[in-house]
Amino acid sequence: MGAGEVVFRHMTESGFRRGLTGSRLWFAVMFVGIGARSIRRISRRREVLYRTVIRPGDRFEIISKPRPR
Repeated sequence: MGAGEVVFRHMTESGFRRGLTGSRLWFAVMFVGIGARSIRRISRRREVLYRTVIRPGDRFEIISKPRPR
């Protein structure tokens, strides 16, 4: 877990606790925290088909085929 995630988690949890007591500002902070964490998670998702370690001297070929319709 990176430092950014810790900050977003803390911001979200604090916003939730203080927002429930009636603070609109902290309620808004909670939504900003949730939104930021969601965007980070969505942008991190990648489709990985194959992964291997490449060492000096190794060769590999990437072939791209169009998707069937």
